[in-house]
Amino acid sequence: MKLKALLIIAFVIGMCYACKQEEIITPAIQAQRDDAIIQQYLKDQNIEKYTKTASGLYYVVIDSSQGPRAATGTRVWVDYVGTFLNGDTFDLDVSGKVTSGFVVGGSGSIAGFSEGLTMLRKEERAMIILPSGLAYGPRGTWGIAPNTVLKFELSRLRGF
Repeated sequence: MKLKALLIIAFVIGMCYACKQEEIITPAIQAQRDDAIIQQYLKDQNIEKYTKTASGLYYVVIDSSQGPRAATGTRVWVDYVGTFLNGDTFDLDVSGKVTSGFVVGGSGSIAGFSEGLTMLRKEERAMIILPSGLAYGPRGTWGIAPNTVLKFELSRLRGF
């Protein structure tokens, strides 16, 4: 009888251990983790001059311009290369011929890309680094793991 009771207790303890919940990562915790990853990347790349927005997007001017910024709702055409921080490319359009372009501040792209377009001046080249919450977040997408920080190099070609 004692052996049977001990086996039942061991089984229950084993089940409880197996059912242990994974760590719950809130958006705030993920944002802190992403920010640490981005800060380390900037340090490793010796990038000291950047702008960080309230949303957590990092904006680095590569070739500056005094051209105008596009107003929200304006359609612009850009060359862009999307990469992971390790340099692997996941998306690009360097033809500037995206048929419809992008609407600045619109919903046709991920939030961080759209926000980055609001900062880009005509004929300026810049890099934006998006925390995962401004990219594909915890759901990820085809070829992009959940909670992945993304980087885009952008060149605004036309559109006002």
